[in-house]
Amino acid sequence: MDNKDKAILEMRFKSSYEGANRYIAQNNLDGALDCLKRALENAIQLAKITVSAERDGYMIKIKNITDAIKLIQSKQHPAAGTSKQGASAKPQEKKQENTEPLPKLSVEESLAKLDELIGLGAVKNEVRDLINYLKVQQMNKEFGLPTGDQNNHLIFAGSPGTGKTTVARIIADILYSLGIIEKGQLVEVQREDLVAGYVGQTGIKTQEKVEEAMGGVLFIDEIYRLAEGGENDFGKEAVGVLLKAVEDRRGEFVTVLAGYENRMDDFIRMNPGLKSRFPNTLHFDDYTVDEMVAIFKLNCRKGGKVLSEPAEKILRARLQKMYDTRDENFGNARDVRNLFEKTCRRQANRIAGSSSITKDALMTLLPEDIA
Repeated sequence: MDNKDKAILEMRFKSSYEGANRYIAQNNLDGALDCLKRALENAIQLAKITVSAERDGYMIKIKNITDAIKLIQSKQHPAAGTSKQGASAKPQEKKQENTEPLPKLSVEESLAKLDELIGLGAVKNEVRDLINYLKVQQMNKEFGLPTGDQNNHLIFAGSPGTGKTTVARIIADILYSLGIIEKGQLVEVQREDLVAGYVGQTGIKTQEKVEEAMGGVLFIDEIYRLAEGGENDFGKEAVGVLLKAVEDRRGEFVTVLAGYENRMDDFIRMNPGLKSRFPNTLHFDDYTVDEMVAIFKLNCRKGGKVLSEPAEKILRARLQKMYDTRDENFGNARDVRNLFEKTCRRQANRIAGSSSITKDALMTLLPEDIA
């Protein structure tokens, strides 16, 4: 076989493989299976006419495609349960997914939950602006006025521990209450939930999460991690599936992309298709020292602890130092919660050996307990 024939085989392999990914993005498993089978035939032929590292590469592709075909076939024809009696056994019942809508909270109840959160003043204002906009759009619709092309997808930009997931749950409740989404569930995913190690599987995993989020909110934390892999990484494939779902199934679900402010900006710039699809950004600022003290006290109330006045002074100084020296790894409320847990352990070490322990002693945190 000459170089021209080899080039034709390579072109056919690439075309079939890319076609499989497109079908997977459309949740067309039959089409994906046909393309993968053609890609497998081409890969086998290429493995026969290549040598050394190139041949090894095609052998790996053959294994990966074979695994992807088996995975699709298992989804199309799930095996029925059998017993030792064979034909007399009853088929195993497929587990029913919970597709029932969640109970509805009123918008006022959801806003009350939002207002209970410490800090987040700018976010609270932006959420209210969003609610007012959605309400007016609904009024326009009722009066037969133009509503435009509604785009409710969101970007949450901020450091870890600033309440992004909590706010996403509240927004899901609000959108559900307003009738923007049908079921109201929040589906949280990270890179590991979307990206697989084999050809064809990333598209399937990503599409499954999209389907799970239909009628609700898909919350993707640190989406820029999908672009961090090398040339052979499948993260970009997941981004492609997500973008297609956002475009093709608009109005059926809402997507929230979350992560560090700067890294989200860079990721959006590298993916022009995202900017127009995610025009709304909520900015989550780092907590101030006063807010961190309030979060620590909230943990105290939940844990049955009380700060002594001297301990509160030490705590404030400790949090001020944490705030002044913070970097991109600063965890905000998470770091405060960790500090509280370490403080409780230090208190336990202090009083565990006492011969007589009172309720007051168990509850009170002293300066030496502050980690």
